[in-house]
Amino acid sequence: MLLFHKKQLKLLDKNTGELTVISDVNQRVRFPAPAADDKIIFFAELIGEDWQINAFNRETKSQSLVVKGYRVLLPWQKQFIAADAKGAFYLLDSQYQLVRQLPLEIDLTARHQINLRGNKLIVAYTNINHASNWSLAELDLVTDHLQLHPIENLPVKTVFSIDKDGSGIIISVGNDHESQLVKFGYNSGYN
Repeated sequence: MLLFHKKQLKLLDKNTGELTVISDVNQRVRFPAPAADDKIIFFAELIGEDWQINAFNRETKSQSLVVKGYRVLLPWQKQFIAADAKGAFYLLDSQYQLVRQLPLEIDLTARHQINLRGNKLIVAYTNINHASNWSLAELDLVTDHLQLHPIENLPVKTVFSIDKDGSGIIISVGNDHESQLVKFGYNSGYN
């Protein structure tokens, strides 16, 4: 299980409870994604104004630079789905070389969530150009068919995740606790 703990990316082994540090506390990292064989963990690192993709090798417990210029890298089949800092998505080959640009571009500086489920790239993101706050993009990576759906009436700060088969969004609705005045009194005639 990948998690951020005390400003570091860490890997928790649920069987043993062992916590392996993947990134240094000074690294600004995002978007961790395991390789298909789970031996490598890919993650993006922001250095100054530039993004790069690093790989953490679980066997050697070391990290190395994979490719510069991308802020997302997701393993897909024997290739990779990548996104650059401008939010354009690409298909890369197994050697991280550009195969083609995909028909999807979003603002990655706004709130978003990116998921890869089978042959579908599913991206939920805030969309300031649409009347609703959120949009959902579903890109079939085999056919390049892109479907865009506005998500009506979902507040910008909504916490959500995409279900395991990529067919729905699970929304977490926070409970607003308001202070309420409670009047305690004593009625001498009845108590």
